[in-house]
Amino acid sequence: MAVPRGQHSYMFEDVPITAWLLILIALAGYAPARFLFDYIAHSPSRRDVTLPPEDLSWRTPAQLIRSLAILGGLIGISIFIFTPAATAFAQSPSFLPILMAAVGAWTISTVASGFWKGVIEPMSNFHREYNRELHPKRFWVSMGWNSIVGGGALFLGFHLHREGPMLALTDQCYDAEAHTPRQQLSACDRLIAEHGNDADVATWLAWRGSAHFRLKDYARAKADYAGAVHLDPSDSSSYYNLGLVDEREDNLTGAVVNYTAAIRIEADNADAYLQRGLIFLDIGQLDKSIADFTRAHQLKPTNPIPIANRGISYAWMRDQSRAKNDFAAVKAIDPTNSIMLRGEALLHFNAGNMQGAVDKLTASLKSEPGNRWALRLRADAYSQLGNDDAAFEDKDELWRLGKLETD
Repeated sequence: MAVPRGQHSYMFEDVPITAWLLILIALAGYAPARFLFDYIAHSPSRRDVTLPPEDLSWRTPAQLIRSLAILGGLIGISIFIFTPAATAFAQSPSFLPILMAAVGAWTISTVASGFWKGVIEPMSNFHREYNRELHPKRFWVSMGWNSIVGGGALFLGFHLHREGPMLALTDQCYDAEAHTPRQQLSACDRLIAEHGNDADVATWLAWRGSAHFRLKDYARAKADYAGAVHLDPSDSSSYYNLGLVDEREDNLTGAVVNYTAAIRIEADNADAYLQRGLIFLDIGQLDKSIADFTRAHQLKPTNPIPIANRGISYAWMRDQSRAKNDFAAVKAIDPTNSIMLRGEALLHFNAGNMQGAVDKLTASLKSEPGNRWALRLRADAYSQLGNDDAAFEDKDELWRLGKLETD
């Protein structure tokens, strides 16, 4: 079954939250870790006596204790973030605002302390202190740098605090993999209700339509996709989704119209070509199905499905040579492809080799046990072989599958 489109993807969306946390921890731990490395590397016991003495005023026990304490705390946090409680907090809208506010507050505190004491450590060089009297230029540059970093972090924290709830709802509305359809619906409903004049309403409607689609509520899905198209007629995905709904409602004419609209807007919409080609194949318009499968294959040459279905189209046209060529191409990509096996079964069936057809269909049903076309053709092949019991079992399974769809 094709999956509804219309779910936008964002850069880095697949990166786990724990990975981002580890990156932040690594950044926070760089300065104290660098100090610890330099502290050991510049140990007086390792000094080359042939060289002039170096300034080791920065190498203080207090700074060593502070660096070790920071590294110990960061290691503890690194362990904690893999617990369920930490994951839940990290995924909450409050996490990033709190983190940014903490970083900003701490950095601004170094500016206040530096102004009061006359000594400051720049964020870019944690273990180097600059004295206002001894290093005036570096002191004031460090003061300015820490002020910029701290102010930026505070501003970002405030912005995230203000926008965080909406960002969380947006993520929940579109992310079908991480949320249930009901959670999607709840988030999309709130976004549409609370931000009804926003430019993204069309996108939210499309995402909500996908949630209805997952729940098999095709009437509401269709209404949402139609609403998305009304607000954004240039959205190919919503037309494609309308085509999927039309197919579920057995409105093949409407599906073709919507897939055609999707292709008109997005000429390289391989999924729309494939779905439209499947409808043409089902209704016997084989020339059109071959044209669509060919275009879908050109757009996605590593996907075996279009060319496997083109082979079936050729098999129905009794063009055995082209059908075999397509099936051979599919076999090179996916030797157990169930569509290819069904196509080879059709070739056997057309040639009067009913046992060969049964063998191929049985192999295809192992990977796709509920395929009604394969069951129907195998029942016919069994009947022609005189195996009425096996034919009856396949027909009984077809009846059971049909009843499940209507229940």
